[in-house]
Amino acid sequence: MARHGSGSSSDGGLGGAVGGGLVVLAVIAIYVLFRMTMYIIQTFVKYHKVAKALWYSLSLFVLMSILSGILSALLVKQDYSALVGIGFVQLFLTCVVVQRKHANTFMVEDVSIRDTILHRKWWADETTPMAA
Repeated sequence: MARHGSGSSSDGGLGGAVGGGLVVLAVIAIYVLFRMTMYIIQTFVKYHKVAKALWYSLSLFVLMSILSGILSALLVKQDYSALVGIGFVQLFLTCVVVQRKHANTFMVEDVSIRDTILHRKWWADETTPMAA
């Protein structure tokens, strides 16, 4: 007795695997874009008054997006939509640079080493850290 209709065949297996892989890649890409957007928003909230480079980068992103839309509409080509992606990446990289520049990770307080040495107790042993 031959079975028809149900079961998987080897003909559609490769197409299903490729389709499933593309769905997984699309979900990952959406997640990465979401996290990048949140990083950009957090950077603007934190450093919008300090870093003018953020505003220059945002204006360049908006300009590239508008230019991409105009060129795509006039020339009926979707090749120019890559300008939006390029603008987004440059905005993200600017935010990364601003965050790194203003981060105080691993930075020592502003203390003079001369003052630290002169005001150190003479009875302290050699293992006592200077900044303490």
